[in-house]
Amino acid sequence: MIEEIINKITNSPNLQASDGDNLLGMDYDVFHCFESNSVFEVQEIAQANNNECMFDIKLSVSNTTRELHELVHAINVSWDFLQYSYFEASSLVVSPKSAVLRFVTVIGENQFYVTGKIIVSGSVYEKLAKSA
Repeated sequence: MIEEIINKITNSPNLQASDGDNLLGMDYDVFHCFESNSVFEVQEIAQANNNECMFDIKLSVSNTTRELHELVHAINVSWDFLQYSYFEASSLVVSPKSAVLRFVTVIGENQFYVTGKIIVSGSVYEKLAKSA
């Protein structure tokens, strides 16, 4: 479902992919959001020239996180901070190996959008998922 929504938005003649200073602003927000959150350790924040996945954010879980629900809550709070208020769609899939949030957000009517995915994985994540 999320892929269909992303496809519809990225193919809309009324919307454009974020670029320039707007995209840089989101990049700063992403870095600040995850770098300042004690649940996560930033592994990589990469931008791609792919309108259907403009941000590829890779995180691991800090050793201080004790429960999987803490991690899921932190992902949701982070996404609430990052998304534009006009429109957002997202899908969070939690599996034994990773948690993946796939997203799209639009800043305003006939304006621009940002897409991406947040992947949380690593040994601490797998331990939390196993004990959940």
